[in-house]
Amino acid sequence: GVKVKESNFRAKFDAAIISIKRSDKDLKEIGNTILKEGDKLILVVGKDFTTRDNIAKNFYLLSNIEVEKKFIQKDNLFVFGGFLVTLALSILNIVPLLKGLFIFIAILVFKKYLTLEEIKRRFHYEIFLVVGSALVLAKVLIDTGVSNELALLVINSFGEFGIYGSFFGIYLLTFFLTEVITNNAAAALVFPIAYSTAISLDASLYPFIFAVAYGASASFISPYGYQTNLMVKNVGGYKLSDFAKIGSVVFVGYSLLALTLIPLFFPFAIM
Repeated sequence: GVKVKESNFRAKFDAAIISIKRSDKDLKEIGNTILKEGDKLILVVGKDFTTRDNIAKNFYLLSNIEVEKKFIQKDNLFVFGGFLVTLALSILNIVPLLKGLFIFIAILVFKKYLTLEEIKRRFHYEIFLVVGSALVLAKVLIDTGVSNELALLVINSFGEFGIYGSFFGIYLLTFFLTEVITNNAAAALVFPIAYSTAISLDASLYPFIFAVAYGASASFISPYGYQTNLMVKNVGGYKLSDFAKIGSVVFVGYSLLALTLIPLFFPFAIM
């Protein structure tokens, strides 16, 4: 109910307003703007902002964007040059790429171009665990012969339509899995089944591999198969039926293209 410049805003919250948005309008005169409920603010905050007990009473925090330090040209050249040297050492078989990258990251941390906190924040442990677990399960499926049994099930279910029917079955199985688990895990789980199916049919592996790849990327109908879908669902207030209506149209078009073009570029016959 008061103007920003009269509200003692900076002292109250240890923050400065750099932008105000009201509905779909960007308000220009920040100092003379009278704050209202629902205004969206972009703030530059001080060290005490998160410790103030009046923040939760006055704000809904939508996002917390850390301001990243910009490198000067010398720093950019050092980082980029170091990366090129690491690649060159790997190409020349002097230092393996993985070992070289670990050494390079250690140098960046030592030189304070990178912090351990940044590495922790950017490393997605959840995806690593899900994909790692899926790969272990996929190996178990192969070693125990379960993948062969599942491959026979696919062939028996769709085999009356020939090799293309089994190819379609693999695509469909991957699609169903990717709608309920992550696309990475779906691909890891179905790959051994696709491999066994191709071997059983004495067909080329490539169309079946691409059926898995494209099927795992076909998460359009459910918001739970991919993190971006969930972000859109929550922010936009969409329902499951909204995804089903629009996603089914996208899925049909996408699938028609994938199922038509994959066999054209990668024939079933072993070359």
